[in-house]
Amino acid sequence: MHLNYASLQVKNSLLKSSTGLGIKEFLILLPAFENAWNTYNLRYTLEGLERQRRCTSRKNNRFKCVEDMLVFILYDYRHNPTQEVMALHFELTQPKVALWIKVLEPLLLKALTQLKLVPKRTSDGLDKIAEIGVTLLLDGTERQINRPKYDQQDYYSGKKTVIH
Repeated sequence: MHLNYASLQVKNSLLKSSTGLGIKEFLILLPAFENAWNTYNLRYTLEGLERQRRCTSRKNNRFKCVEDMLVFILYDYRHNPTQEVMALHFELTQPKVALWIKVLEPLLLKALTQLKLVPKRTSDGLDKIAEIGVTLLLDGTERQINRPKYDQQDYYSGKKTVIH
């Protein structure tokens, strides 16, 4: 089973279930991601080394287009499969999957940052967005943190306190 953009674009629900984005959202993200990829590819090899000569397209390239790369990294984010499963779905080896994830993750973040779609992690960032009247969705999930050995009370939420 080979996943690629050409096979997923025929139906909006296929693309959405695979990547988390519908066709419209995917096409909004694509130019920024393509720009990030082209900038990276002109300067570096896939292994992250500085290029010594011009990049050429190879016949055995697994990703025929930038859309396939974007599907690959979004599929990883959406489903969080093991790298062996990713290798099976995209007809790669597990080490190549690890290498592609290492290369494409920062490029996706760069594209999302360019489009101002990176989630805010602090209240200051949320305050700035709320000032312009944007609808906010908050995730109230409690995240585990390592508490210090001493003075743990400051880091304890109190949610697990047993009342007698």
